Amino acid sequence: MAKSTYPWVVSGEEKMPFSRGIMTHSLMDIGLNFQEAYRLALTVRETIKGREIIEKEELAQIVEGLLLKEFGEDTSRSYRMRKQPPVSIFVQDEDSGFPFSKGILSQSIQAAGLEPNNAYDVARQIEATLTGQKRSEVSYSELKNLTFNALLKNYGKSIAERYLIWRKHSTSDRPVVVLIGGATGAGKSSLSAEVAHRLGISRVVSTDSLRQIMRIMFSPDLLPVVHSSSYAAWKELDYPFIDKADPVIGAFREQVERVTVCIRAMIDRAIEENMHMIIDGVHVVPGFINLRAYEDKAYIIEVVIVVLDKNSYRQRFVIRQDTASRRPFKRYLENFDSIYRIQKYIIEMAEHYNCPTHNNIDFEKTVLSVIRLITDSLCAVEQRHRLEAKEPE
Repeated sequence: MAKSTYPWVVSGEEKMPFSRGIMTHSLMDIGLNFQEAYRLALTVRETIKGREIIEKEELAQIVEGLLLKEFGEDTSRSYRMRKQPPVSIFVQDEDSGFPFSKGILSQSIQAAGLEPNNAYDVARQIEATLTGQKRSEVSYSELKNLTFNALLKNYGKSIAERYLIWRKHSTSDRPVVVLIGGATGAGKSSLSAEVAHRLGISRVVSTDSLRQIMRIMFSPDLLPVVHSSSYAAWKELDYPFIDKADPVIGAFREQVERVTVCIRAMIDRAIEENMHMIIDGVHVVPGFINLRAYEDKAYIIEVVIVVLDKNSYRQRFVIRQDTASRRPFKRYLENFDSIYRIQKYIIEMAEHYNCPTHNNIDFEKTVLSVIRLITDSLCAVEQRHRLEAKEPE
């Protein structure tokens, strides 16, 4: 058996192999970014390479020395302090308590429209504040205020208020339902999953899954338009279109009308269960659902995702065809003209019904834009309600 070139770390009777990964995470816990932590962990590993054992205390001194040399006394001291047993902090929420978690807090901060790394940094700052005060307990409202003040200090009033508005509506008695539309390949599914993750929304529904259910329930003879993709539905219809209408758009509209019945049912379910939900798909087209009908029951926020540059749009399917094995990207390329025509129609509908559209060139920017749209929309509703409450009878 080959002899290990890296030592065992010994502390009393405990012995475990040196781990670069564990070292990297421990350095990130004191504020280093991943690149800095990984680079220093490599340096530590090379420093102790060839030794059979090393005392845990000696290893810590090596790390502290390297931190002092590269990052200064404060960072070195932070690493030294982390060796002390951590203080357990409980968040008190009315009659119950739960352990403080940077991960959970950082996720809630992402609802303000911050990137994950920045949100985690804020959560880490708050943990450091509580630990420095040797707190064992913090109320939920105090933690919320600490978070608001940290965001206000680091990112300004707009970001801080977005955090508060989502915290309020995440536990309100009226659900938030986000409708994300766009043509095939615009990036709706990936966007929905990421937005749901950052906002802590557990229910994401694709309109294609709703269409699939309809395919099972209704035969092709009874409802042919749902038995084909949005861009190919026109091929399933054997009756003539009126007034020289574009057959691709005519059939697409008919498919949307059918699937919209299921979308409305999902919204009704969200309201009945008071459950936040994201519904995404090509069948989410502005104008097909009367959003005003839900004003007193739910917060409905609609957005359309597009790829405006035709060549870039087509190239997405070329790249996916080369890297994916299951989805039918060859068929997408063959029907790209129909897909692009459907996108133009959706954009026209969005323009007519004043629905926001986002050109999905940079995925991270699109995610942040949609999250900010959601929180800004909720804020606008609140402002409108406050103004209405002030109006004389």
